[in-house]
Amino acid sequence: MKAHIASLVLISLFTAASHAGVVIEFVNRNADTGKEEPLQSMWVQNGMARMESARNREAVTIFRDDALNIVNANTKTYQVMDKATLDQAMGVMDDAMAKMRERMAALPPDQRAMMEQMMKQRGGAMMNGGNAPQKPVAYDAQPTGGGDTVNGRSCKLWNITRDGVPSQQVCVVPLSALGGADEVIALSKKMSALFEKFGERMRDQMGSSLPQTSGSLTKIGGYPIMSRAYRDGQLAKEAFVVKTWSQKTIEPAKFEIPAGYTKQEMPKMPK
Repeated sequence: MKAHIASLVLISLFTAASHAGVVIEFVNRNADTGKEEPLQSMWVQNGMARMESARNREAVTIFRDDALNIVNANTKTYQVMDKATLDQAMGVMDDAMAKMRERMAALPPDQRAMMEQMMKQRGGAMMNGGNAPQKPVAYDAQPTGGGDTVNGRSCKLWNITRDGVPSQQVCVVPLSALGGADEVIALSKKMSALFEKFGERMRDQMGSSLPQTSGSLTKIGGYPIMSRAYRDGQLAKEAFVVKTWSQKTIEPAKFEIPAGYTKQEMPKMPK
């Protein structure tokens, strides 16, 4: 009987651990003054995430079932951004690019040359054929040899580079130092995959403190608890910092659309 009870206890402990989620609080910290500003709270569990902005708590983003759900508590509505939504937007963009190339081909040589130069300055997506693959951005990570202490956690400094140019500096702790870090990283990669077709520019806009590629993430061998961007070759004063990190079981309702909320269609890109 005692052995049976002990087995049940072990099973219940294992079950609780396997479903435990992670709650993270992010802040902006001034590297000079140390002054902090609440930025975002995030809950992660079982491949789902909930994100709340400290500046607008009425707007909540929930990621589940490979889609972003944008929830508005003021209007009691929500919108779903999924693969179909992004495919429609990409289709409209591709059509616009094709029409632009047709119009450019009919221009006099001097005007066409001027337009081509303008397009190159803006990124060249139209010039290489719209759907043609662009040269991928080369990300890398290099240790600075230095370290820091962030909220009592010792971390090592790395520079993340894009095409050889430093883009951000991160301070990294081993994954073993943060319970559930593996699940958070897996979730981040899953969310990034949703925007794969939008390329490097969209992924940069949706990114967080994590380096934007799995290659550099693997190389640093841990989780960045602080990130500072490089601007004109100098580190910015603002640091994106993990203020708190706790592992706990999160109620499933945290990742659900509240009852009674009305679904609104995402605005479609005009053709």
